[in-house]
Formats: sequence, structure tokens, C-alpha cells
Amino acid sequence: MEITEQMLNIYETRNRGVFYSLYPLWPSENRDAGDIKDLDHFQTVLARPKPSDDYTHVYIHIPFCDSFCSFCAIPKRIAKPDIVVDFLGALKKEINRFAQTPYVRSCRIRSLYVGGGTPSVLSLDQLEWLLDYCFETLPIEKDAEITVEGSTHNFSEEKLAMVLEKGANRVSFGIQSFNDPIRKILDLQDDKGQAISALKSARKAGFEDIDIDLMYNLPGQTLADIETDFQIAADLGLENISFYPLHVDKGTRLYSRIQAGKIPLGNLELEVRMYLKAAEAAKKAGYEQQSILSKWMLPGKVCLAEKHRMGPYDCLALGPSGNGNLGNYVYRNVSSLQDYLALIQQSSYPMGCGQKISTEEEIRRYMCRAFSFLKMDKIEFEKQFSISPEQAFPEEISFLLRQGLIEINDQEIRLTPAGEIWGQNVCVEFCSKQWKEKLIPQERTV
Repeated sequence: MEITEQMLNIYETRNRGVFYSLYPLWPSENRDAGDIKDLDHFQTVLARPKPSDDYTHVYIHIPFCDSFCSFCAIPKRIAKPDIVVDFLGALKKEINRFAQTPYVRSCRIRSLYVGGGTPSVLSLDQLEWLLDYCFETLPIEKDAEITVEGSTHNFSEEKLAMVLEKGANRVSFGIQSFNDPIRKILDLQDDKGQAISALKSARKAGFEDIDIDLMYNLPGQTLADIETDFQIAADLGLENISFYPLHVDKGTRLYSRIQAGKIPLGNLELEVRMYLKAAEAAKKAGYEQQSILSKWMLPGKVCLAEKHRMGPYDCLALGPSGNGNLGNYVYRNVSSLQDYLALIQQSSYPMGCGQKISTEEEIRRYMCRAFSFLKMDKIEFEKQFSISPEQAFPEEISFLLRQGLIEINDQEIRLTPAGEIWGQNVCVEFCSKQWKEKLIPQERTV
């Protein structure tokens, strides 16, 4: 695809965070704002069986690492034995509290994702206990997708074998890059050879679904590096390869180094070229795109965790920083581990914010999430909301059509190739005015 100046001028920046996964909660920089609304409604939802039989996703956040990557802004702590034990005790209470409610008891849990942080920083016994307790306590279906995230430097062969035996059927590694000089800039703890060895260990253990994250527009990275990274992953036969653009958050070591002029950073045009190069490499290797989050899957494979998390399904989120939705209530847990422990001790929900979703926000949320998967079904939308997308969002759809970001037929609205580049911005177009102004600050005529 030819990159035109007009294409690059549609937006000032590409949205890189999946902010709309929280929608309509505000993506505040103050994660522990304590803005909890409609709590009585949430308790009412939980007190009754789930009214539909669609699937539920469970996300468990493990807020620990044994080292910090220079780019990562996710709230986490260095794992120390005492605080890890305290956290797991609190997590047990949180899981149990939800598991006792009529709503969660009636759920059909089809996907569970243990993320972080770095779940593989837990000891073998702790990981074993966590998986056992989830299966014992939550209504997880027999054929559920169970994913455990880990790092290539601490997800040992013993841990890989154990989590597979205990029911995990998918593992995810944050590789970021196979280029050793770039890995050093990111403060990753092992080199290319060790990372590849860990991936081979996962395959040897018996995993038939291995997921890795790769990043682009990294300091010093070239288009050739993008091709090399993808080729290594494809040669390993990995089922799921995700490409994410670098997002430099304030407060990270990488941000400080860039501000000090010690590390160069690529511009928007280079970022777009790298995205297109990654997409080209993926298609050439036979991978198919699942979402605008650049999840590329081998034919016949699917990431249910993403399908359920970003689709019109429930998400039971557990642990600090977890954000979820049950029924028409959306919530985000506090990010502070101390606050999380204290709230669990008080027998309270460890939420930092939460609210009931209005009908208008539910419609906006539906549009955001539908475009996450490249297209939205007009017939299903009209069936659910008794209005067409064009009637509900005339200005937004008109703008996106004029910019060449979407195309429409009788059955669906689909992102164009240019729309895929700006996919997350397209999703945000359907958020409320407050959200849009915060995440797309550029003034323009709709």
C-alpha cells in the first residue's frame, strides 16, 4: 500500500492502548480514583442467575515481575515471597466471593487468561495452586481456552509441563524483539538464543498453541528487523503472533532515556511502514489477521481470550488493575496492591471505579468492539438495538467514509486497508465526545 500524506494527516497519532476495553469508564491517569457508581445495581446483577447463556471470559492479573522492562507502564512490583503469599490469599478470597454469587455460578466460562505482570514469576507450587483453585471454584467448561503468560527467562521447563498438566492449553510470551541490541534497550533479561530456546521448550512440553508479542517502531529498529523477527517466529511454527507499536509512557525508563536524547524514536510514517511490513510478512507466511490489535493466527486457530474480552461478552476481572464487565456493569479494580489487599480484607470489592452501562453507551461500546475485529455486522446490530448503524452514528460514519477508512454494504461495515492502519482511532470515533476529545485531540470537521 502506498503511504500518502493525506493518509498520515487523518490523525496526529495512532491510538496504541486498548482504552475502549474500559468503555464507558474513563481511562483516567489516576487509576485509584474511587469513582464507584451504581454499586447497588452491581450487587443486584450478581444476586441473580445470568439471563443469557453466552460465554464468559475470566482475566486474572498477577502484579509481579522479577525485573522491569524499560518500556512497561503496567502497575507491578518486584516479587518478594511474603507479599506474593499475601496477594494469593487475597486473590483466593476475591475468586471465592464471586464464585458464590448466583450470576457467576451460572456463567459458562470458555476462556481464562492469567496475565500480568509476569505470572511465571510465581513458584511452581503457587502456579499449580492457582490453576487448581480456578478449576475447583469457577464454572470453567471442559473445552475452555486456558492461557498463562510468562517470560522466556523464568518460565522453566518444569513450570511449562506443570501448567499443561493442570489444564492450560495456551502460553503467551512477551518476546518484543529477537534483535539482541534492541532487547538490551528494552531491558529484557535474556538474549535471542535463550528466548528461542524457551519457545522450543514450550513446544516440547506439549503446547499446541503458542502466542508471542512482537513490537515495532522500537529504538534503532529497521524494516529489515521487522521481517527478520517475523521470519524467526514463523519458522518456529508459532500459532499466534501479535505485533504492537511502541507506546512510550511517562515514568518509564525508556521515556526518560528518550527525553534525555540518549535513544532515538521513529516517527509516525516509519511506524506505519513497519505495520505494513509486518502485515505483508504475516500474509506471506500464511497467517490470517484476527483483529486490529495485530493478532495474526495460523489458519484454523483463534484466540478466544481476545474474542471474548473484546466481543459482546462478560469478563470477570480479578486482581489489581483488572478491568471487566458483568451484565451491564463495568468496573476496574484498584492498581495499588496495598489498596487491593486492604479492600479484600474489608470484604469489599476491590474496585477503583465502576458504573452501570446506559443504553447509549452500550451501543457505542458495541461499535468500538465490533471494529476491533475488522468489521461489524449491520444485521446483528439492528436486531439488537432496533436501529441501523448509519442512523445511530450518521456523522461518524460519514467522516470515516470520506476518509476512506470504512466501506459499507447491506450486511456489514468493514475497515478498509487504510482503516486497519488507523483501526483503534476508528473505534474511538464511536465513543462519547469526552472520550474522543481526550484520545483524539486533533480538531477536525466531522
